[in-house]
Amino acid sequence: MCDQVAALKQDAPDHALALDVTDEVAIASAVKAAINKFGSIDVLVSNTGYGYHSVIEEDVEEEIRARFDTNVFSLFVLTRAVMPLVRAAPMVCY
Repeated sequence: MCDQVAALKQDAPDHALALDVTDEVAIASAVKAAINKFGSIDVLVSNTGYGYHSVIEEDVEEEIRARFDTNVFSLFVLTRAVMPLVRAAPMVCY
């Protein structure tokens, strides 16, 4: 678990969850845990990603695919898992 998540879990243990965004089973489990804890999901913020630190011809294809899995495809999986619940949640305006 990264240091930032560990610190967040310490500061707000009921609101932090470590998640491998490339693991569809882990995503489903996290969504279920959020619903069980809070009753609904109102918003999805995906701030997951990591950078590219070489020239393209020197990068390894496996690493490129891993970055795309994390930076691009995980957003699709997260959105598919969460958006039906967001749409079903009662709208609250403050």
